[in-house]
Amino acid sequence: MGQPGQSPQPRLAAAGVRGHGRPQGETAQRADPFWALAASSSAFGCTDDEQYAQLARQCYPDHVSKLRELFAAPQPPAFAVLDNLGGGERWPQLSHYLPGRESRAELLRGLLLPSPTPISACWPPPTG
Repeated sequence: MGQPGQSPQPRLAAAGVRGHGRPQGETAQRADPFWALAASSSAFGCTDDEQYAQLARQCYPDHVSKLRELFAAPQPPAFAVLDNLGGGERWPQLSHYLPGRESRAELLRGLLLPSPTPISACWPPPTG
């Protein structure tokens, strides 16, 4: 192991490992087996429009204010919460934490009656 902050290049060179720089010129690019992959792809999520909040806004343009509210929390909302937005649910977080309850009456019953899952699981712990 090298010193903290030291580049790994000298150790790799000593071990016989060469760095793989970007091929220069068309002939070098054709000879490089990985050039086509590097040129044709990039990691998903690198651009702003591929971020979770932006993808949610693209999927649910009619719910922008609710999405702002959900993404303002310290933790991003679960996928199930976003799915409930599109289904016309008025309480997507309650529907997520009290599965199997569709109507207002079922949600209210799920909150008022004891269950194996404590009600405190419905809300994130306070931060502070």
